Amino acid sequence: MHKFSQKPSVSDHFLGFQQSVATRIAWPYSFEKDSLVRWRANILSSILIVGLITGVFAFAAAAALIVKKNAWGLAFVDSLGLVLCLVFLFVHRIRYEIRAAVSLLIFYVIGMAIILSVGPLSGGPAWLFAFAVIAGVLMGNTAAFAAIILNALSLAAISILILTGRWGHDFVFFTSSQAMAAAGVNFIVLNSITAVSVSTLVKGLYQLFRKKEELAEGLASERSQLIQTKNRLESEVKERKSAETRLQENQKLLAQITKHTSAMVSIHDADGNYVFASPSHEQLGYTPQDLIGKSGFTMVVEEDIPYLLENFENAKRKKISSVFLNYRLKNTRGGIHNYQGSFDGIINQDGTLERIICVGEDITELRKAQAEKIQALTLAAEAQKLALVGQVAGKMAHDFNNILGVVMGTAELAILDCPHEQTRESLQLIFDQTIRGKNLTKNLVAFARDQEPKQEFFDIDEKIDLVLNLLKKDLEGIDIKTEYADLLPALLADPGMIEHALVNIFQNAVHATSMTPSPKIVIRAGVQEKWIVLEIEDNGCGISETFFDKVFEPSFTLKGSKDTRGAYASGIKGTGYGMANVKRYIQQHNGSVSIASELQKGTTVTIRLPVIKRQLTPDEITGAGIETFITNKHILVVEDEPAISDIQSRILSQAPCHHTVDIAEDGPAALDLLAEKMYDLISLDYILPGNFTGMDIYRHIREISKTVPVLFISGNIEFLESIKELQQKDPHIDHMSKPCMNMDYVKRIHQLLLHQVAGVSPKMGRPTGQTPESRAGSLFQKGPEKENAVLPGGDEHILLVDDEKTIVQLQTQILEELGYTITSFTDSLAAVDGFQADPEGFDLVITDMAMPRMTGAKLAGEMIAIRSDIPIIMCTGFSDRISEETAKFAGIKHLFMKPLVVSDLAFAVRKVLDEAKK
Repeated sequence: MHKFSQKPSVSDHFLGFQQSVATRIAWPYSFEKDSLVRWRANILSSILIVGLITGVFAFAAAAALIVKKNAWGLAFVDSLGLVLCLVFLFVHRIRYEIRAAVSLLIFYVIGMAIILSVGPLSGGPAWLFAFAVIAGVLMGNTAAFAAIILNALSLAAISILILTGRWGHDFVFFTSSQAMAAAGVNFIVLNSITAVSVSTLVKGLYQLFRKKEELAEGLASERSQLIQTKNRLESEVKERKSAETRLQENQKLLAQITKHTSAMVSIHDADGNYVFASPSHEQLGYTPQDLIGKSGFTMVVEEDIPYLLENFENAKRKKISSVFLNYRLKNTRGGIHNYQGSFDGIINQDGTLERIICVGEDITELRKAQAEKIQALTLAAEAQKLALVGQVAGKMAHDFNNILGVVMGTAELAILDCPHEQTRESLQLIFDQTIRGKNLTKNLVAFARDQEPKQEFFDIDEKIDLVLNLLKKDLEGIDIKTEYADLLPALLADPGMIEHALVNIFQNAVHATSMTPSPKIVIRAGVQEKWIVLEIEDNGCGISETFFDKVFEPSFTLKGSKDTRGAYASGIKGTGYGMANVKRYIQQHNGSVSIASELQKGTTVTIRLPVIKRQLTPDEITGAGIETFITNKHILVVEDEPAISDIQSRILSQAPCHHTVDIAEDGPAALDLLAEKMYDLISLDYILPGNFTGMDIYRHIREISKTVPVLFISGNIEFLESIKELQQKDPHIDHMSKPCMNMDYVKRIHQLLLHQVAGVSPKMGRPTGQTPESRAGSLFQKGPEKENAVLPGGDEHILLVDDEKTIVQLQTQILEELGYTITSFTDSLAAVDGFQADPEGFDLVITDMAMPRMTGAKLAGEMIAIRSDIPIIMCTGFSDRISEETAKFAGIKHLFMKPLVVSDLAFAVRKVLDEAKK
């Protein structure tokens, strides 16, 4: 049968129109959410529509009366009511409360207008009656009570006017005033009862309807939830069946994939039982079929089971889906194998564990190799631990040198003022012993350090490639990228030390990337001005900025038991001496090493080593600062390293020196040449092969000539600490530390030759015939350039800072006797305040390095920030944080090692002040 569409009836159109009007009237309330407003809006719309339609007829019926009785006020009120009906029916965005209140007011006004125009016995009271009833319907009981009170007041006022004869004598009226009062009271009572009853009825119907709606909504919601649950269950059943099918297929595929791999792959259910085992389990004597359904700990060594369980529980607590562990498995014959593997958890949507996938690799042979490697490195590690002795000794040196400085300075001042020769000799003995104490302190600091580097030229890029090849096994799985600049100059250095430094840095990078998903190491080599610069960058775990200053300290490590962040793979431990040795090796080559790092992003180690060329460059020659070089001298170079002797021979024989150079590679060769020829200067290495040392050759030279200049070239700690004592006895010697820059070497040779030509024989001592009245005026400064020079003084203002009161008193006495004005502080913070109060009032600052509250380096920085051109001299007994290079970079003009010799202090102060004036 066909269904014919039925055309909408008139009533359907009317209901549709009424609904649109009701929706408009309900604004700004939601017509769907607020059912009470919906009910009242429907009632108001019905009242307005019916009122508009019937009002037209009422207006027409009253037209004759309006004209006859001249009731134009009533006509105006009726017209106003019709207009407001139209407005409230069709105009948008008028609040419901306004529409309802104005509509009710129309009822009241029309009622009052009819009463005033026709009389109390007209239809006016009916309008007032309706006004109160509809107020309760549209706006509730409160509005109904307000309408009833308004009606009562209005009727009372009309009654009073009628009773007093002021109004209404033309209207048909009640038979008596008592009848009028009774009628009025009954009207109000009935009006109240009706209005309240209708209002309560409407609210009750609304509550009943609302409960019905809520019940319907609850049923609809439950039905929707049931449908969703049904659909979800059907989907889950379907997915589970599909997942089981895929699992079976994947297990077949996995078995095929793992058939030829040595790694043991297994899948376990939530209880830890085997679901899948790869064929590689057979290497331990188990077949996959034997393991299915058994516990995952079947092959695990019993002692390791608690360790694995603890890590699994920890991973659950921290919600870690993957862990990487070391463990041991036993084969069917009882043998133990070391394994390293990952355990990855497959989590259901509800957060429960579904599967555990384990991939383990047998590292038994690797462990054996590591054990052999550790055993081979044990001796080296023991040697490295000796560096701690040097560190502890260095900390002691500062305090000891302060004490020694007081004794030395006091003895030196006493020598100046003592008129008795015998007493001066005793004081001189004390002074000499303080010099020995100073050297002993330095020897103590240098204890356990390596000897001087053995130097030769080699290509740094080839050395890096060699180290990478040596560490090939350790670097497996890491993306290695090298970036070498074109035409890298050859590096003059100890190949073994540089190789060892690179090994330490690369191993640190390997360890740092042990937990990185895609490990990468980038090695760059280039040239910046006079430096060969190496950068080793990794993308590993990084280092907190808090530890930057401690990285180069012996015994410091963040690995092993110190790895609180879990940044390194299990089994990685550090000795704490790797970077300490790197720093020592690089500093022995007059280079520098620094690090830049950020947690979880990686670390960059930067090494700077000086470029030492085989001959002087034109820029070095023109920038030497020497107007006329002494040339054409005969020089013997005693050096066992061909790379060094070749450089020294080249730069001395070519411009600007043009000397004749002979080379001796060992002691006997040097003795033979000295027996055959006369030399104007000997450049002598302290460490020589065979049974002869540089000191042996020196003694032989002095048997031949007492005045020929000798320049010692050595990095040997023992020699460098004793050379100054030797210089006091022999003014014709000097020394340089290995390695040295070419231009520095040429200048030192020129200086020695210059003194030789001038007949100067500098030495340290006190001239005879000195009187106490001349005070410090004739103390001698060791060093060839200041022989027989009177101690210089001045009238400048010096700020002196040292936390030792005795040091301050002694230095103040020395400097005041030299003519200077001294302001002293034993507190660094107070010194900064004093300087800030009058920064232009001081010409020089002399400060100790190690002080409480603020170090000398920090104090210098604060003062330079206040006045950038203030010259500063730094004094230190020991510090691993500052060197001459770093001091100069920080703006410090001179660095003194304690204890101070009076003449050293006098000349240094005068030199710094004169340079500042220039």
